[in-house]
Amino acid sequence: MTREGGTSKQLKAARNELENFASTTYRALIDGGQSESLTFMCRIDIGVMHNPASERLEYFVNEVERGCLISLFGSLADGKYPAHRIGDETREVLVQKLTDHYR
Repeated sequence: MTREGGTSKQLKAARNELENFASTTYRALIDGGQSESLTFMCRIDIGVMHNPASERLEYFVNEVERGCLISLFGSLADGKYPAHRIGDETREVLVQKLTDHYR
Protein backbone atom coordinates (compact mmCIF):
# COMPACT_ATOMS: atom_id res chain seq x y z
CA MET A 1 0.00 0.00 0.00
CA THR A 2 1.28 3.47 -0.77
CA ARG A 3 0.90 6.67 1.24
CA GLU A 4 -1.41 8.05 -1.42
CA GLY A 5 -4.17 5.58 -0.70
CA GLY A 6 -5.00 2.04 -1.63
CA THR A 7 -8.01 -0.12 -2.21
CA SER A 8 -10.72 -0.44 0.44
CA LYS A 9 -9.41 -3.93 1.18
CA GLN A 10 -5.85 -2.61 1.67
CA LEU A 11 -7.02 0.24 3.89
CA LYS A 12 -9.04 -2.15 6.04
CA ALA A 13 -6.06 -4.52 6.35
CA ALA A 14 -3.74 -1.63 7.29
CA ARG A 15 -6.17 -0.36 9.93
CA ASN A 16 -6.55 -3.87 11.38
CA GLU A 17 -2.77 -4.27 11.48
CA LEU A 18 -2.36 -0.97 13.37
CA GLU A 19 -5.22 -1.76 15.77
CA ASN A 20 -3.75 -5.22 16.45
CA PHE A 21 -0.36 -3.66 17.22
CA ALA A 22 -1.96 -1.13 19.57
CA SER A 23 -4.08 -3.79 21.33
CA THR A 24 -1.16 -6.19 21.71
CA THR A 25 1.05 -3.41 23.08
CA TYR A 26 -1.63 -2.27 25.54
CA ARG A 27 -2.24 -5.83 26.79
CA ALA A 28 1.51 -6.34 27.27
CA LEU A 29 1.72 -3.13 29.32
CA ILE A 30 -1.16 -3.97 31.65
CA ASP A 31 -0.27 -7.67 31.90
CA GLY A 32 3.26 -6.68 32.81
CA GLY A 33 2.05 -5.42 36.19
CA GLN A 34 2.16 -1.75 35.31
CA SER A 35 0.21 0.82 37.30
CA GLU A 36 -3.57 0.68 37.58
CA SER A 37 -3.68 4.10 35.91
CA LEU A 38 -2.96 2.42 32.55
CA THR A 39 -6.18 0.44 32.82
CA PHE A 40 -8.12 3.61 33.67
CA MET A 41 -6.78 5.77 30.84
CA CYS A 42 -3.68 5.85 28.67
CA ARG A 43 -2.43 7.18 25.36
CA ILE A 44 -0.01 5.14 23.29
CA ASP A 45 1.88 7.23 20.72
CA ILE A 46 2.58 4.85 17.85
CA GLY A 47 5.00 5.64 15.05
CA VAL A 48 4.60 4.06 11.62
CA MET A 49 7.43 3.74 9.12
CA HIS A 50 7.55 2.25 5.65
CA ASN A 51 10.36 -0.25 5.14
CA PRO A 52 11.33 0.06 1.46
CA ALA A 53 13.24 -3.24 1.52
CA SER A 54 10.28 -5.32 2.68
CA GLU A 55 7.56 -2.96 1.36
CA ARG A 56 5.84 -3.33 4.75
CA LEU A 57 4.83 -0.91 7.45
CA GLU A 58 6.73 -1.13 10.74
CA TYR A 59 5.32 0.10 14.04
CA PHE A 60 7.02 1.35 17.19
CA VAL A 61 5.95 3.01 20.44
CA ASN A 62 7.20 6.58 20.88
CA GLU A 63 5.74 7.05 24.34
CA VAL A 64 3.03 5.98 26.72
CA GLU A 65 1.15 8.46 28.89
CA ARG A 66 -1.14 7.45 31.71
CA GLY A 67 -3.89 8.94 33.79
CA CYS A 68 -6.14 11.92 33.47
CA LEU A 69 -3.41 14.41 32.48
CA ILE A 70 -2.53 12.80 29.15
CA SER A 71 -2.14 14.87 26.00
CA LEU A 72 -4.99 14.39 23.55
CA PHE A 73 -5.05 15.76 20.04
CA GLY A 74 -7.67 16.47 17.42
CA SER A 75 -11.33 17.34 17.59
CA LEU A 76 -14.55 15.43 17.21
CA ALA A 77 -17.40 16.06 14.78
CA ASP A 78 -19.30 18.08 17.40
CA GLY A 79 -16.36 20.49 17.75
CA LYS A 80 -15.35 19.26 21.19
CA TYR A 81 -11.80 18.20 21.81
CA PRO A 82 -11.29 14.59 22.96
CA ALA A 83 -10.04 15.83 26.34
CA HIS A 84 -13.36 17.63 26.92
CA ARG A 85 -15.38 14.58 25.90
CA ILE A 86 -13.34 12.25 28.09
CA GLY A 87 -13.59 14.70 30.97
CA ASP A 88 -17.36 14.82 30.61
CA GLU A 89 -17.70 11.06 30.44
CA THR A 90 -15.23 10.07 33.17
CA ARG A 91 -15.67 12.90 35.68
CA GLU A 92 -17.66 10.90 38.24
CA VAL A 93 -15.37 7.85 38.11
CA LEU A 94 -12.25 10.01 38.36
CA VAL A 95 -13.56 11.97 41.36
CA GLN A 96 -14.44 8.70 43.12
CA LYS A 97 -11.00 7.17 42.39
CA LEU A 98 -9.21 10.26 43.68
CA THR A 99 -11.43 10.43 46.76
CA ASP A 100 -10.76 6.77 47.52
CA HIS A 101 -7.03 7.17 46.90
CA TYR A 102 -6.56 10.12 49.27
CA ARG A 103 -8.65 8.76 52.16
